[in-house]
Amino acid sequence: MVGTSTYNKDLQEDKEPLFDAVDTLSACLRITTGVVSTMKPRSDTMRGALDPAMLATDLVSMCDVAVCDSMADTGMCVDVSVLG
Repeated sequence: MVGTSTYNKDLQEDKEPLFDAVDTLSACLRITTGVVSTMKPRSDTMRGALDPAMLATDLVSMCDVAVCDSMADTGMCVDVSVLG
């Protein structure tokens, strides 16, 4: 950093938010590790909760599909996933 003095308060004030972010990320990773390691997915419950309307808005936004078409398309996807 050419032209800066050896002491510059502006350069020291940027460290605290960085350390806070690292602390927060570290805590989130510990929590996530605990959640994932104790998680027991129940596929029967997950299948029962599937609803074509859940996926329709994702299909519209990601694939640029018309809303009326997205309901039919996602319904077909849910049927395929449930029936295998």
